[in-house]
Amino acid sequence: MPPISLKTLAATCVRGPTLDMPPIDRFGNATGVGYMHNTFAPKPSINSTYGSSRSIRGGSRLCYQAETLRQLDFPLKTCAYVIDLRCYVPIYFTEAARVALRPDVTIPRVLTLEAKNARGECHFHALFTRTIAAQKASKLAELGFTMEKADLEVFSVTEQKNAIWLYETVRHSNVELMRVPAQTIAQRLMRKSETPLKTRLERLHLAIREDNALREKFGLMPGDPVSLNDLYRWVVAAIVLGYLHVDLRERIQPHLPIKLVTREMGKLQETRG
Repeated sequence: MPPISLKTLAATCVRGPTLDMPPIDRFGNATGVGYMHNTFAPKPSINSTYGSSRSIRGGSRLCYQAETLRQLDFPLKTCAYVIDLRCYVPIYFTEAARVALRPDVTIPRVLTLEAKNARGECHFHALFTRTIAAQKASKLAELGFTMEKADLEVFSVTEQKNAIWLYETVRHSNVELMRVPAQTIAQRLMRKSETPLKTRLERLHLAIREDNALREKFGLMPGDPVSLNDLYRWVVAAIVLGYLHVDLRERIQPHLPIKLVTREMGKLQETRG
């Protein structure tokens, strides 16, 4: 098995992991919605891109400094292999450093993953924007981290555009709260079709409005309103949560059919890493 990296997630990690994250990781930091992304973020600088963006899994806004991180956050936040994404995570090598709140290393991005060779456990993967000292890298490796330098070119231009579309579709929502409709709509769309996504969703929208039994499968009560935009959000949630395995190397747009990853394609992706 190749080492874990953004290039090898399909080969090394579980898609759509459902691990229950502990509220505090083994390094003493909060996880999920409890983590405050701006606590150890660098201060704004006139010499670099600086800002924040919404999380689509709930919690505080994610911070970035540098254009690479701003753009990389789109595919990271919408990646079906990532359980949790945290920014500027402090790591302490000694208790004295922890007490003084002086991190030995502050990691710009930490991805929580489930490795295929260690199922049921949280794996932490660090992304850095610059090279860190070999001694610190060694200590992080001893703590169980895998590491790489953040590189937007890991994702093709099409994958980047798809990630932006996915994010923009659900950026005011929390995909974790849409698991029931996401699973249901994934079951409806998991067959090959050359029909544009918009047409398929329009037909499904009409069916949901007329069929109470179908509404129940989506977690809706008889009088609950449902719009076509809701269906688009559920599709995106299904992709982000790993229920609907779409080939992100092909453009995703309402007027286009979605391209599913077949079992054979999935095996090829894993082989290539």
